[in-house]
Amino acid sequence: MSENSADRHCAIALQDHILARPRDLPKTAKALFKQLKNTLVQATNNDRLCNSHNEICRLLRREPPNHRSTDRAVYELLGGPRDFKRRLPSDAMFARPDGACFNFSITVAEHKRENTLNLLAYNFEIRFPDNAFGSTHGPRFVRFDLNLPEHNNETKGLRCHLHPGHDDLQAPSALMTPIEILDLCIYGLAIPQKPRAA
Repeated sequence: MSENSADRHCAIALQDHILARPRDLPKTAKALFKQLKNTLVQATNNDRLCNSHNEICRLLRREPPNHRSTDRAVYELLGGPRDFKRRLPSDAMFARPDGACFNFSITVAEHKRENTLNLLAYNFEIRFPDNAFGSTHGPRFVRFDLNLPEHNNETKGLRCHLHPGHDDLQAPSALMTPIEILDLCIYGLAIPQKPRAA
């Protein structure tokens, strides 16, 4: 076995281990949407988000199914507009008092017969203000991705990964539920009061 193929084998084994984690999801996309909304509203009520209740309702959307069959419907839940080029102002996203802001998208499949909800993909990106870490070289963003099944990252063992500050840099990531990552974007990944590198 070549070194490259051994690396790929290890990456795929790690991916299989990550994706095997049990996921505690509600039964429907509507119920997940309600959990997301409640989490965001509670964060606003606790002064952990700067967005008003009206802004939360404007940013958080549940798109109609883009694929529906007799027993399966695929929904997309959006937390703000997609902005891979990072050109939108912070007021177009969910914003924290420390200047960090984030947006997300989640793709789920409702299975009617089994009464289950499957997590197919997500994308959560948190952006930090300039000099947030005491240097112009700190990470400008962190993005957590779960790619759709059969995405080309799956063959590299990176269907579930994070981008620590650069789109071309990928590292395997734990598989989290949407609420776990949302909590991380709101309450975690804090900007340090006094950066260690300062």
